[in-house]
Amino acid sequence: MFMRRIVLIGGVCALGLATMSASAQAPKKNRPGASAIALGIRQHSDYLGAPNLPYGEGDLSYLVAYEYHEGNAYWQIGLGYTPHSTTTSTVEKVESVMTPQIHLLLKDRIFYGGLGLMRSYVRREESHWTDFVWQLQFGAHFPLSEAFDLQLAAYYLFEEWGDIGDFNTDNVELGMSLSYRY
Repeated sequence: MFMRRIVLIGGVCALGLATMSASAQAPKKNRPGASAIALGIRQHSDYLGAPNLPYGEGDLSYLVAYEYHEGNAYWQIGLGYTPHSTTTSTVEKVESVMTPQIHLLLKDRIFYGGLGLMRSYVRREESHWTDFVWQLQFGAHFPLSEAFDLQLAAYYLFEEWGDIGDFNTDNVELGMSLSYRY
Protein backbone atom coordinates (compact mmCIF):
# COMPACT_ATOMS: atom_id res chain seq x y z
CA MET A 1 0.00 0.00 0.00
CA PHE A 2 2.79 2.42 0.96
CA MET A 3 4.76 1.57 -2.21
CA ARG A 4 1.67 2.15 -4.37
CA ARG A 5 1.33 5.65 -2.88
CA ILE A 6 5.01 6.44 -3.52
CA VAL A 7 4.73 5.25 -7.13
CA LEU A 8 1.55 7.29 -7.65
CA ILE A 9 3.06 10.48 -6.22
CA GLY A 10 6.29 9.95 -8.18
CA GLY A 11 4.34 9.37 -11.40
CA VAL A 12 2.28 12.53 -10.96
CA CYS A 13 5.43 14.57 -10.23
CA ALA A 14 7.27 13.11 -13.24
CA LEU A 15 4.32 13.81 -15.53
CA GLY A 16 4.09 17.38 -14.27
CA LEU A 17 7.82 18.01 -14.75
CA ALA A 18 7.79 16.49 -18.23
CA THR A 19 4.84 18.64 -19.24
CA MET A 20 6.41 21.79 -17.83
CA SER A 21 9.79 21.23 -19.47
CA ALA A 22 8.18 20.54 -22.86
CA SER A 23 6.68 24.03 -23.07
CA ALA A 24 8.44 27.18 -24.26
CA GLN A 25 9.49 30.22 -22.19
CA ALA A 26 6.88 32.13 -20.19
CA PRO A 27 5.34 35.14 -21.90
CA LYS A 28 6.45 38.64 -20.82
CA LYS A 29 3.22 39.21 -18.91
CA ASN A 30 4.38 36.53 -16.45
CA ARG A 31 7.38 38.68 -15.54
CA PRO A 32 8.70 38.47 -11.97
CA GLY A 33 6.84 40.69 -9.56
CA ALA A 34 3.65 40.74 -11.64
CA SER A 35 0.32 40.70 -9.82
CA ALA A 36 -3.12 39.54 -10.87
CA ILE A 37 -6.68 39.57 -9.66
CA ALA A 38 -8.79 36.50 -10.49
CA LEU A 39 -12.54 35.95 -10.40
CA GLY A 40 -13.77 32.40 -10.76
CA ILE A 41 -16.35 29.70 -10.29
CA ARG A 42 -15.90 26.14 -9.06
CA GLN A 43 -18.15 23.10 -9.06
CA HIS A 44 -17.82 20.95 -5.94
CA SER A 45 -18.21 17.22 -5.51
CA ASP A 46 -19.62 15.27 -2.59
CA TYR A 47 -16.31 14.27 -1.00
CA LEU A 48 -15.94 10.59 -0.31
CA GLY A 49 -12.47 10.99 1.21
CA ALA A 50 -13.23 14.10 3.27
CA PRO A 51 -16.75 13.76 4.68
CA ASN A 52 -16.51 16.84 6.94
CA LEU A 53 -16.47 19.31 4.05
CA PRO A 54 -19.59 21.47 3.72
CA TYR A 55 -20.33 20.85 0.03
CA GLY A 56 -22.83 18.72 -1.81
CA GLU A 57 -22.58 17.30 -5.31
CA GLY A 58 -22.74 20.13 -7.85
CA ASP A 59 -22.57 23.03 -5.38
CA LEU A 60 -20.99 26.16 -6.87
CA SER A 61 -18.45 28.45 -5.22
CA TYR A 62 -17.37 31.86 -6.41
CA LEU A 63 -13.75 32.92 -5.95
CA VAL A 64 -11.90 36.19 -5.75
CA ALA A 65 -8.11 35.86 -5.49
CA TYR A 66 -4.91 37.89 -5.55
CA GLU A 67 -1.85 36.37 -7.26
CA TYR A 68 1.77 37.40 -6.85
CA HIS A 69 4.04 36.01 -9.59
CA GLU A 70 7.78 35.58 -9.10
CA GLY A 71 9.81 33.56 -11.61
CA ASN A 72 8.24 30.16 -12.31
CA ALA A 73 5.98 30.21 -9.26
CA TYR A 74 3.24 32.29 -7.75
CA TRP A 75 1.23 32.66 -4.59
CA GLN A 76 -2.53 32.72 -4.83
CA ILE A 77 -4.50 34.03 -1.85
CA GLY A 78 -8.23 33.82 -2.24
CA LEU A 79 -11.66 33.66 -0.71
CA GLY A 80 -14.33 31.27 -1.95
CA TYR A 81 -18.01 31.89 -1.28
CA THR A 82 -20.75 29.28 -1.59
CA PRO A 83 -24.16 30.97 -1.23
CA HIS A 84 -26.05 27.69 -0.85
CA SER A 85 -24.83 24.23 0.07
CA THR A 86 -26.77 21.03 -0.55
CA THR A 87 -24.59 18.93 1.74
CA THR A 88 -26.29 16.04 3.50
CA SER A 89 -23.45 15.48 5.97
CA THR A 90 -25.10 17.69 8.61
CA VAL A 91 -28.55 17.71 10.17
CA GLU A 92 -28.80 21.51 10.04
CA LYS A 93 -29.27 23.38 6.77
CA VAL A 94 -26.09 25.14 5.64
CA GLU A 95 -26.84 28.77 4.76
CA SER A 96 -23.49 29.67 3.17
CA VAL A 97 -19.79 28.79 3.23
CA MET A 98 -16.78 31.14 3.12
CA THR A 99 -13.42 29.53 2.40
CA PRO A 100 -10.13 31.43 2.78
CA GLN A 101 -7.34 29.64 0.91
CA ILE A 102 -3.70 29.95 -0.03
CA HIS A 103 -1.78 28.13 -2.77
CA LEU A 104 1.79 27.93 -3.98
CA LEU A 105 1.70 27.12 -7.69
CA LEU A 106 4.50 26.31 -10.14
CA LYS A 107 3.94 27.45 -13.69
CA ASP A 108 5.21 27.04 -17.18
CA ARG A 109 4.04 28.65 -20.38
CA ILE A 110 0.39 27.61 -20.04
CA PHE A 111 0.40 24.82 -17.45
CA TYR A 112 0.46 25.23 -13.70
CA GLY A 113 0.13 23.06 -10.63
CA GLY A 114 0.72 23.12 -6.94
CA LEU A 115 -0.51 22.71 -3.42
CA GLY A 116 -2.80 24.75 -1.24
CA LEU A 117 -4.41 24.86 2.16
CA MET A 118 -7.93 25.97 2.95
CA ARG A 119 -10.44 26.12 5.77
CA SER A 120 -14.16 26.86 5.54
CA TYR A 121 -16.47 28.88 7.75
CA VAL A 122 -19.87 27.19 7.62
CA ARG A 123 -22.76 29.52 8.35
CA ARG A 124 -25.83 27.84 9.80
CA GLU A 125 -27.76 27.81 13.08
CA GLU A 126 -24.57 26.79 14.90
CA SER A 127 -21.81 28.22 12.69
CA HIS A 128 -18.31 26.76 12.86
CA TRP A 129 -14.91 26.45 11.15
CA THR A 130 -14.00 23.18 9.46
CA ASP A 131 -10.61 21.51 9.84
CA PHE A 132 -7.83 22.51 7.46
CA VAL A 133 -7.91 20.71 4.12
CA TRP A 134 -5.07 20.26 1.60
CA GLN A 135 -5.72 20.84 -2.07
CA LEU A 136 -3.80 19.85 -5.19
CA GLN A 137 -4.51 22.16 -8.10
CA PHE A 138 -3.55 21.58 -11.75
CA GLY A 139 -4.63 23.59 -14.75
CA ALA A 140 -3.88 25.71 -17.77
CA HIS A 141 -3.88 29.45 -18.54
CA PHE A 142 -5.22 30.52 -21.91
CA PRO A 143 -4.25 34.10 -22.84
CA LEU A 144 -7.18 36.17 -24.09
CA SER A 145 -5.15 39.38 -24.41
CA GLU A 146 -1.96 40.85 -22.98
CA ALA A 147 -3.68 41.43 -19.62
CA PHE A 148 -6.43 38.76 -19.40
CA ASP A 149 -6.17 34.98 -19.01
CA LEU A 150 -8.81 32.29 -18.87
CA GLN A 151 -7.81 29.59 -16.38
CA LEU A 152 -9.23 26.06 -16.32
CA ALA A 153 -8.36 23.95 -13.30
CA ALA A 154 -8.87 20.58 -11.63
CA TYR A 155 -8.77 20.34 -7.83
CA TYR A 156 -8.25 17.36 -5.56
CA LEU A 157 -8.85 17.77 -1.83
CA PHE A 158 -7.64 15.57 1.01
CA GLU A 159 -7.61 15.93 4.78
CA GLU A 160 -4.46 13.99 5.67
CA TRP A 161 -1.25 13.22 3.77
CA GLY A 162 -1.82 9.51 4.36
CA ASP A 163 -5.00 9.77 2.28
CA ILE A 164 -3.37 11.17 -0.86
CA GLY A 165 -2.68 7.71 -2.28
CA ASP A 166 -6.36 6.77 -1.99
CA PHE A 167 -7.13 8.83 -5.09
CA ASN A 168 -10.77 8.83 -6.13
CA THR A 169 -11.78 10.50 -9.38
CA ASP A 170 -15.20 11.25 -7.86
CA ASN A 171 -13.46 13.80 -5.63
CA VAL A 172 -11.94 15.81 -8.51
CA GLU A 173 -13.54 19.22 -8.95
CA LEU A 174 -13.44 21.59 -11.90
CA GLY A 175 -13.13 25.33 -11.94
CA MET A 176 -12.73 28.27 -14.27
CA SER A 177 -11.54 31.81 -13.65
CA LEU A 178 -10.69 35.00 -15.45
CA SER A 179 -7.56 36.81 -14.30
CA TYR A 180 -6.40 40.34 -14.94
CA ARG A 181 -2.63 40.74 -14.77
CA TYR A 182 -1.08 44.13 -13.97
